[in-house]
Amino acid sequence: MDQCPDDVGRPPVPRHVPAPEAIQAGVFGVDLDGPLRPNAEEVRAITEEQAQELVCLRLDMDYLAWCERTESDLATSRRPTTRKRREVLPTQLQHALVRTLRQYRDCLAAYADAFGSIASDELEYYVQAVAAALAPERDAAVQQRLF
Repeated sequence: MDQCPDDVGRPPVPRHVPAPEAIQAGVFGVDLDGPLRPNAEEVRAITEEQAQELVCLRLDMDYLAWCERTESDLATSRRPTTRKRREVLPTQLQHALVRTLRQYRDCLAAYADAFGSIASDELEYYVQAVAAALAPERDAAVQQRLF
């Protein structure tokens, strides 16, 4: 389910300030002088990396939901041809969706630990907007695979 898009046409990733308690806890690292405070470039890189991961996971969840709705196989985007495959598909899809949702939530929780819950909420809003904007591209790619 590698559906990570390119950065082309994306709005800028939101900018946040590290939470003081995260800095004190050493979330960004610790050296001999104590906890590290990331500079603006490092914060930008952290946020962009988290956003990229979250967008990929969001697109994966959307694809899994589509597979579940259409009873399509994850690997082929088509309905399974064998009875055995059709029987195991719902369980496989459910496990994949739970696993992907857990990764998504863990990624947001890690960002909230580092930047605060408001920053995490803003990042999630951004991720949802980017994923929604990319949905037509993804849907076209799936349709291309089908026909």
